[in-house]
Amino acid sequence: MQHVFYLPWVGREYWQGIHGKKVLVLGESHYATEEDNLPSLTNDVIGYYLRYLAGEVEHEGWMNTYTKFANSCPIVGEAFWQSVVFYNFVQVPMSGSRRSPSGDDFAAGAVPFFEVLANYEPDVVIVWGKRLWEHLPDGGTWSDFEVLDENGGRFYYYHVNGKQIPAYQVTHPSAGYSEWEEYIAEAIRRC
Repeated sequence: MQHVFYLPWVGREYWQGIHGKKVLVLGESHYATEEDNLPSLTNDVIGYYLRYLAGEVEHEGWMNTYTKFANSCPIVGEAFWQSVVFYNFVQVPMSGSRRSPSGDDFAAGAVPFFEVLANYEPDVVIVWGKRLWEHLPDGGTWSDFEVLDENGGRFYYYHVNGKQIPAYQVTHPSAGYSEWEEYIAEAIRRC
């Protein structure tokens, strides 16, 4: 994966998946200082979060995002994070919370994203947030009939390595709680 800067977190049970389905959780971006901006940042963040779950470090506010999301999935806690790939689409750091990536930042994320899809061949991609969803690259196809939620949410299929990989958008976990559980479970079931 020559264009990927932030290496994805790959849970040790990823290849077994959640109920046999490989799930890629797609976040938007990292917040990092110059000294924290390393290729291992995604792994460092999830690793630190797992240390919190194990009771080794104190809770920090940013951890709520990961807890809310995992608690809305078919399996929870460490078991969830060990069963997925987590990857942030934007490959440059934001200088602080509530900073939006530029259009160029999103556009530059397309090639690395396709490399991640090709390398891990997930059965489904769960996309965090409307802003990221609206900036994902074209090149796939919409499902015409698979509406998964009351907002008209449906799959968008990417075609990689001869495989159709469905992507599905949920509300970003930092934006508050939504009725994700049934939709995420249904997205995983249908893929």
